This record gives sequence, C-alpha cells and structure tokens, in this order.
Amino acid sequence: MLSDSELAKRAREALASGVLDRPPRKDSMGLGSTCVPLMVPRKGDRADVFLSGLSPMNAERARKALGRNLNDSGVLRTRQAIVERLVDAGATVIVSRGGERRLSKPDGAYLAESQLTKTAIEYADHLVRNK
Repeated sequence: MLSDSELAKRAREALASGVLDRPPRKDSMGLGSTCVPLMVPRKGDRADVFLSGLSPMNAERARKALGRNLNDSGVLRTRQAIVERLVDAGATVIVSRGGERRLSKPDGAYLAESQLTKTAIEYADHLVRNK
C-alpha cells in the first residue's frame, strides 16, 4: 500500500504529464456549438430601482428576464439594453385597442408585449414614468 506522500507525488506527476487532460469533444455538441452566454444585468445599473420594488425571488426572475439576449436589427442585445435604447429615443408604453401593451416608438412602430415579455414592458413603463 502506498503512503499519502507517495500518492500525492504520483498525482502531481500525472497532472504535470497531461495524462488526465480531457480531450476536446468530437461529437455534434463540441463542434458547431454557438451558445451565447446569458448577459445578466449587473447590480448598480438602471434596473436596480425597478427591481428594488420586487420580492427577492421575483427580482432575480426579472433580472434574468431582462438579461436574455434578443436579435435587435442583426445585433445581439439584452432585453434591458433594447428597452433602455428605445425609451431613450422617445418610446412610450401604450395600450392597444385589444388591450395588449406595446412599446411604441415615436415613428409609430412598436414592439408588443408578446415580443418583449411582461417584465420588459413593465421596466419600460418604469423608465418612462421616471424620466
């Protein structure tokens, strides 16, 4: 039976030799994977005031929802960044005749609640009210 010091020595040698290194994946998971990391909004940004009015569990859920990436005219942005950019450009939250809330741009174009999420529309409404 090997002593602890002998086992530690052999473990260091194995690590140094690269024997324990995992080879790169060769299957479909490792080749064309284009996973984009979730861009969770950081503490200390504009969303903090909005999130402070929620319970801790709902605040974290809203933080993750605002951090989801969307394709915005060919550019990958978070929902939070899209909403902030549109509100800064003059967009407002309106209610359609059908009762659906929309983030309406000054030129009449809009993003519906079904495109952004309820949380993003509520965040946009918060930004518009606190401009």
